[in-house]
Amino acid sequence: MTGTAKSLNLSQPLLISALLAEIARLHPGTSVSKAQFAAVVEAVNHVVIAFSRESGDA
Repeated sequence: MTGTAKSLNLSQPLLISALLAEIARLHPGTSVSKAQFAAVVEAVNHVVIAFSRESGDA
């Protein structure tokens, strides 16, 4: 990605849903444990924070 980084307001619930849907697509019939779900939520929180900043460098 190039150019100036812009602040984006990403939806945490939509990102969580998309990530879980992709996991299900890659591994049909798989189940997600509480620990795995917590890891997905933590990862998405980091992404949302990174994209909400004015620059991705911070």
